[in-house]
Amino acid sequence: WRYSPVYFAKVMEVFLGRVRSRLAREGVVAHLINFQDDVLGGAPDRENAMAAVDIVVEEARQCGFHTRREKFEMGDTVSFCGLKLRGTLAMPSERSPLTAAVVEEALRDFEDAKDEEGRRGIVRRWCGKFQWLAKWLPVSLQVSLARLHKVDVKSSEASMLMNELAEAYFAGLIALHVLGSDADFTILGSIVVADCNKDGWGAVLFNLIEYPTGSSFSETTGLEGSCGDWLRSAAVLTKVALTELGVRLADGRSACVLPICIGGGLLSDPDKRRSSTFKERKSQILAVNKFLPLLHYPCLVASDNKNSTLWWHCFEEEYASTEEDFRLAMTFQRNVTRICWLPRDCVSVVDRLARVPTLPTDADVPLKVESDDPLRALLFVPGIGDLCRTMPGEDPDAAVMADDGLDFTVADFT
Repeated sequence: WRYSPVYFAKVMEVFLGRVRSRLAREGVVAHLINFQDDVLGGAPDRENAMAAVDIVVEEARQCGFHTRREKFEMGDTVSFCGLKLRGTLAMPSERSPLTAAVVEEALRDFEDAKDEEGRRGIVRRWCGKFQWLAKWLPVSLQVSLARLHKVDVKSSEASMLMNELAEAYFAGLIALHVLGSDADFTILGSIVVADCNKDGWGAVLFNLIEYPTGSSFSETTGLEGSCGDWLRSAAVLTKVALTELGVRLADGRSACVLPICIGGGLLSDPDKRRSSTFKERKSQILAVNKFLPLLHYPCLVASDNKNSTLWWHCFEEEYASTEEDFRLAMTFQRNVTRICWLPRDCVSVVDRLARVPTLPTDADVPLKVESDDPLRALLFVPGIGDLCRTMPGEDPDAAVMADDGLDFTVADFT
């Protein structure tokens, strides 16, 4: 017989509360979190880090926990749960990196393999290799990855899908913009824009970025078409985020939002039969948990459902009725600072993501995929900041004037 994980989660919460209180009393600068029974910490220098470790060990001993110093890992890079962590940067810890030579060899092995079991093993490894990257694949390629999971390994479609994913990887994925920060280029927080559509949900994770107004990042070079429209639209979301998170920029500093990754999935059968507000809130909980390794504090959740921004009555009964749901809900509560409303047009791309998982894996994607994807275009444009610039004191509800003279008050991420 064993105790429920819920009890252990509460024990760790109390333990870390004791540790954080002592860190504050003794003036040790460190940030600590836990993942199950593992404690992760960060500090600005080695002296603070070592002092924090000593406090954790001493408090653990007083609480009856056993610690193993030989398992401690200290340094500017830490390997944890298949990830390499360096400051605010999280990346997959791969034994063998994905290179052009590896791809060519895998495709050759696949073509040479005649038996079904051999081909199936190669496809499984291929799917596993791209599972981490799924957060950064555009919608069409996420569907391709889903098809690859269920493809007939004897058909030519398997090789075609593997090629398609590899080409996208080497061409540069859409949103590997900012996972870390430095003195001039700072992450102010994260924004999760989530939406639910019938049976599926979709979400996009943005980082709110602060940078010097006069930097090369803020130099505009004649952006036109869909990319320019996207940037003007993103300026609206930037203003809303700054206001909701209570951020005031210093003189000479500007801000913008950059997409980090996308995600989505299907609701459970019982959840599909619930009200639209319930499903919107559930999609927010699922999105925050999916993006958890990439979130920065503070975290803002945005939705086009006004009810989801209000007080969540009967929270435990509605969203924490099972142990798994309870863990998801508690993670949401611990990490989300505020929930805000956005106009429906502002979440149009998320609405499309919410529709994708309902498709059968062998169906064509009813989405128009342009070769000049505005998100991908950002990777190749040297200056994108002026159109996203937000100055202190600006009203987030103020209209932005588009080039055609029309008032632009909502973001259209399409």
